[in-house]
Amino acid sequence: MSGDEESEERALILTEEQEREDSESLSTKQEEQACQDLTKCREYLLLGVLLFSQFVALCTDTFLFPFFPQEAKSKGLTHVEIGTIFSSFEFARFMTAPVLGYLLSWISPKTVCTAATIILAVACIAFGLGTYAPNQMFLPLCITIRILAGSATASLTVSVMTILLKHTSFQTSTVVGLVEMLQGGGYAVGPALGSALQQVKYPTGKILI
Repeated sequence: MSGDEESEERALILTEEQEREDSESLSTKQEEQACQDLTKCREYLLLGVLLFSQFVALCTDTFLFPFFPQEAKSKGLTHVEIGTIFSSFEFARFMTAPVLGYLLSWISPKTVCTAATIILAVACIAFGLGTYAPNQMFLPLCITIRILAGSATASLTVSVMTILLKHTSFQTSTVVGLVEMLQGGGYAVGPALGSALQQVKYPTGKILI
């Protein structure tokens, strides 16, 4: 009988140890799942914030299309000069993007993203206040501000894609597709938003956006 009792006790101890191990394993899995869920939430939050900044950056470029030509003509600018102002933004993007892509090996993408956002906001406000500049200063001032804004937008685009590709688990095709989608959305919404803000008057609307 003593042998049977010892066997039962040993079996009971083994059962308790197995239950304890199963409980610890389940708790570990739950913690790992919670960490993964938290990481995913952070990734989606980061994705949303960066893509929204990209969307707003393109809106600030295109929302002046409906009314800026009239404002520029009132300052005595020709069609060629107005076209130069618009082209300077894209030319700055064209020149900045490859250079910054090379420099990001030494510069933090987060720093570039923050600096680009600040520069873009300042340039946008300055462009709106440019309407108060003397007529002879209006053209060089607008071109200078648009070059700064274009460089900032290119810096923002490159840094956003770098951050998302380095610090999230999203696939490259997903990141590129979403960035392109938001850029298209910015180009589409910008002019409509500009037409609505035209009712607020030019400089005030530019500062508001």
